[in-house]
Amino acid sequence: MVGCLDDPYSMYISSEESESFSEELNGEYVGIGARIIKKNDGDFIVYEIFDNSPAYKSGLKKDDQIIKINGENVSDKSSTDLVSLIKNVDNSNVEITVKRNNEELKFNIKTGSVDLPSVEYRIINNNDSSIAVINISVFAANTYKQFNEAVNKIGNEKIDGLIIDLRGNTGGYLTVAQSIIEMFVNNGDIMYQLDTKGKVSKIVNRKEPIIKYKTVLLVNKTTASASEILTASLKENLGSEVIGVTTYGKGKVQKFRTLSNGSMIKYTIQNWLTPSGKEIDGNGIKPTIEVELNKDFLYDKSDEKDNQLQQAIKTIVNYKKNNFK
Repeated sequence: MVGCLDDPYSMYISSEESESFSEELNGEYVGIGARIIKKNDGDFIVYEIFDNSPAYKSGLKKDDQIIKINGENVSDKSSTDLVSLIKNVDNSNVEITVKRNNEELKFNIKTGSVDLPSVEYRIINNNDSSIAVINISVFAANTYKQFNEAVNKIGNEKIDGLIIDLRGNTGGYLTVAQSIIEMFVNNGDIMYQLDTKGKVSKIVNRKEPIIKYKTVLLVNKTTASASEILTASLKENLGSEVIGVTTYGKGKVQKFRTLSNGSMIKYTIQNWLTPSGKEIDGNGIKPTIEVELNKDFLYDKSDEKDNQLQQAIKTIVNYKKNNFK
């Protein structure tokens, strides 16, 4: 039935898939708050512990090797099996046995609601310049809150510019992207336009901007949808430099309908356009400074090998030199 719409973005999502899909968009889930990976040798390793999560409070640490869940050996389990063992426990308590420095340790963890981090920030010092980098991985329901918290922390630092990294961000909630745009563009600026069956409406900012740093955006081929809305708005309204390669080109606004069995239908209701009215769907957003990612970065994830990031840093440093001589 959905296929008859002839829309590649409208789809049926099974009840099994809809749970993880909803967790990502809601920005929270019920669990222990740890990201676990399975290495090539079959070992399960704690890759990341989320702040203030049940795992964090229990004392579980990054690089711990998980060997048992509730006394059951996990050496022959798949990643899906491991998640099920952790989530599907009686009375919400799970016993995790790990190996740390050749010592076996047991942790009794009560599962609970865990906020998924979608925003990360850091400060990069480059000669006499201090630059903030904010990475947004998805526009989830709690992303604006996390972004605002990052901005407030950055406000305590003396920085010369801001880099927003949207590489790999495939979108999320339009309203969340809009809330972030409102922090940058001027009162009265058109943030984007919506085309509803040929009727175009302009979405105008009615708030005063609170972020006035020189801002540069990093994008790639998988920067899509809500990420492209943010990129286009800052590019056209503020003249922000966009560095990377042409974005994905998804100019569709979609809604979700949950069905009685827990499955979902995702369907298109509108097209969105840039503030100036340009069509993005199928075209993407061209960078102002085109930079193909250095292939060496695939093997060495250091900032030095990230030539797109280095170009963004250089852009802000040059702006500072030219405007504050």
